Amino acid sequence: MNKKIDNILNEIIDLLKSALISILVVIALTNFVFKPIEVYGPSSLPTIREGQIGLSSIITLHFREVKRFEFVIFPHVDEFGNIRKDDQGKSIFLVKRVIGLPNDTIEFNDDRLYINGEFVEEPFLDNPLAKEYKNRGLLFTQNFGPFTLADDELFVVGDNRRGSSDSRGDLGPIKVDDIESVGLFILYPFENFGVVR
Repeated sequence: MNKKIDNILNEIIDLLKSALISILVVIALTNFVFKPIEVYGPSSLPTIREGQIGLSSIITLHFREVKRFEFVIFPHVDEFGNIRKDDQGKSIFLVKRVIGLPNDTIEFNDDRLYINGEFVEEPFLDNPLAKEYKNRGLLFTQNFGPFTLADDELFVVGDNRRGSSDSRGDLGPIKVDDIESVGLFILYPFENFGVVR
């Protein structure tokens, strides 16, 4: 009888060890390797859609600088510098595309992006939403700038230029040090599985 109880106790201890190790691995991965992301809102339609779930790389930031046109994830802070919370008390993070790097001068004029006075193509805006505005004779990206970034700032926008709160408005430029992760790999829904470009 004692041997049976010992076996049961050993199994319970093994199970608890496995659970603890699994929890520690998940905590380590989500704090140092990748950040889980769930998309809310229409600010980067049609590139990123509400309800998509994916991962963003934390570890990449330890090896290189943020690149132009990649997506970055950063906390949504209020005017006092506090991270905003959702209805469940979870911190809110924003997903935006980097347009301007430190010390760049950014200008949008007649739906064209100029960086440091040079016209720069935005191939990711070749989509039905942008074309709909252009076909109606409307600007998809309202005129803005020129605006010069400091040496510790990034200029970020959503791909849905008419429905995005970003560096062109109240959000303003983002500090490089506030970026928590870069890139986005969609896991769900499965038809969108893969890296977001």
